[in-house]
Amino acid sequence: MEVRRQAHLQLMLRERTYNNTRKLAAELLGGNAESGARICGSYSEKISMSSDELALMMMLDGCFILHLLLKHDTSAAEQRVQGDNVVDDDDDDDWTQVIGRCWIWNLVKYDLLLLQNQIPFFVILALHRLLIISVNNGQESEPQRLISGGLQLFSTLYPLRKDAKFTIDCDQVHHLLHLVYLSILPPNNSSDSEFADQQQNLSLEALPFWIPSVKELMDSGVKFRKKTNAQVFMDITFQRGVLEIPELKTFDHSNFVLRNLIAFEQCYPDTRFHITSYVAFMGCLLRTQEDARMLHLKGILINGTTKEEYANGFFSQINSGAYSSSDRNYLGGLTEEIMKNHGKHHNRWRAALTHNYCINPWVIISVIVAFVLLLLAVTNTIVALLNRFKR
Repeated sequence: MEVRRQAHLQLMLRERTYNNTRKLAAELLGGNAESGARICGSYSEKISMSSDELALMMMLDGCFILHLLLKHDTSAAEQRVQGDNVVDDDDDDDWTQVIGRCWIWNLVKYDLLLLQNQIPFFVILALHRLLIISVNNGQESEPQRLISGGLQLFSTLYPLRKDAKFTIDCDQVHHLLHLVYLSILPPNNSSDSEFADQQQNLSLEALPFWIPSVKELMDSGVKFRKKTNAQVFMDITFQRGVLEIPELKTFDHSNFVLRNLIAFEQCYPDTRFHITSYVAFMGCLLRTQEDARMLHLKGILINGTTKEEYANGFFSQINSGAYSSSDRNYLGGLTEEIMKNHGKHHNRWRAALTHNYCINPWVIISVIVAFVLLLLAVTNTIVALLNRFKR
């Protein structure tokens, strides 16, 4: 891996204004201690290395990541047509040799999303500003390309957002894991804001940490439906007894991605625990294999893992030991509405009636015939009594 990082560094330096690493490292730190202190301040543990060693490490890792982001940018093809390609495909051996490389790049993606492996995104932006200059016209490349490239880079690990107008400001991103986190947050018009006012009016004791399983909710009259117009998989809504959940495909790597996103939420103070709340919510719903099967039949849960029995315990394993707070649960108000609906007895009676008598059409016909016969019998009895009294 060290060889590849050095190769990517030399590839980025070629045909640029920087022909050696020392000059680039000096520019990266800006020639002052404040830049180094800012980098060190991005980590919780003390960094025991000199400023030169720190600059070299940031430069190697940053150039490697910068190269990957530019490679995956969707506008790269257009720039190649225009003769303004900032990264040359022909000189990237690892990129052109497809056979035997796919699994290696998947491992690289996993490594880039590890919380402990993150480097500050402002370092990548600084390298982009110093290195990526158009050869033809001298114009600086658009920094927003890094966001597009990052989303495309990890698109094989989780579904991309469906909103074409959705954008993320480069200055808001702390690192690559944070970029993935921002891209999967539910929109403002989802349950995150729909139940916000209601949640503020509830005490912390009133906000539930637990909800019944899928089977228990179905027995109480709650209907499950696949949400087709959702932008992200966490956009869950509940209205008029119908719980709409977007489709979720779980793979073997999904455990890894969600664990690191939860770890980020646990360490970063300015989050509303979206991932933690979502995983806890789904963990409550999926307690048995039957619960997972019901959601699968509804088209909500698609199990792509290598273990068939893994679906029901998938979320409970991920969220084990994670801290959760009621006042930072974006699904708190929605959960309260579900519990209110679950506690209504008439919903249970109606659900039991529907389940027992309204599934098979022959049963429905039999019930209707029995009801008609009962009505005729009651009518005949009333007529007989009236005739008797008239006598």
